[in-house]
Amino acid sequence: MRALKAAEDLKQEKIFITIVNVPTLKPVNKEAIAQHLESNKLVIALEDHNIIGGLGSAIAETIAEEIPVPLLRIGLRDKYPESGESEQLLDHYGMGIPDIVNAAKRVFQKKRG
Repeated sequence: MRALKAAEDLKQEKIFITIVNVPTLKPVNKEAIAQHLESNKLVIALEDHNIIGGLGSAIAETIAEEIPVPLLRIGLRDKYPESGESEQLLDHYGMGIPDIVNAAKRVFQKKRG
């Protein structure tokens, strides 16, 4: 839901993104990942857990082996999270809608610049 809202906000700024829902990591569908990388040329992996060993890591492996594109991973940065309400924790750990929008802007600027 946060990704969809961030996409709406970015669209208002003429930044158009494709959202891909990846419900499972095993087995990793590297062909599908590579297809999206070819058509989009950069990627942001948004995960509501630790970024190590998750979707962003699977995408990074595909990037290294197949198609080099900029990658930004948004998620927990190798730490034990606190307990609390999920929405508050997502905001606390930099996964709020403004965080996603700002990260997307940074990766687009990096790609352009």
